[in-house]
Amino acid sequence: FPVTITILSEIEAQPLPPAASAIRPNPEADQAKQILEGPAVTSASLSDIPIKDGKIIDTAKDWMEKNPQSDAQTVIGPVRISTNDVVGSMEHTRYPNKLAVVPKLREILEKGAYLGDAVDWSRENTIDHYFGAPVDIDGQRQIFFARVLNNPVSANRFHIHEIFTEQEIKE
Repeated sequence: FPVTITILSEIEAQPLPPAASAIRPNPEADQAKQILEGPAVTSASLSDIPIKDGKIIDTAKDWMEKNPQSDAQTVIGPVRISTNDVVGSMEHTRYPNKLAVVPKLREILEKGAYLGDAVDWSRENTIDHYFGAPVDIDGQRQIFFARVLNNPVSANRFHIHEIFTEQEIKE
C-alpha cells in the first residue's frame, strides 16, 4: 500500500501554546521519509509475549523485569527503555501491537526515522522528540510512533505513542 508520509520539515509551523516556542523539524527529512516508506526495520509477532490473563500492562511489566533493555543509541543520544516507561506506554492504549514490539524497541529506535522535536507545552523545560518506523507484526505492515521526553528530571524518557496500520493512517 503506498502511503504518503509527511515529515515535520514539510509541515508549515502552526502556532503553539504560549509555553511552547517552535517546532524544530528534522534536518534529515528526506532520509526519514525514505525510512518510513521503505521496508520494515524489524518484525514482531503477537505471540512473542503471550498476554497473561488478558492483562497487557501486567504482562509488559513482567516481561521488562525479566528482560531489561539497554539504552537505544539514537541521533538524540541514548534513549532509556525502562520498565516504568514501557508500562506507562501501555496505560493510555492497551492493545496487543504495543506489547508485540516491546522486545524490539531498541532496534526500532536505532533503525527508525527521527521525525523532529517540539517544546512540550504541558511540561515545563521539556522537549519532545519523535520517532517513526515501519514494522512488520505478524505479516502486516504497521507504522510505529514514539515520543521521547527530555527534561532535567527525565533525560530521554521513552514512550510508545501509537502503532497504526497503513490503512488506519490513510483513514
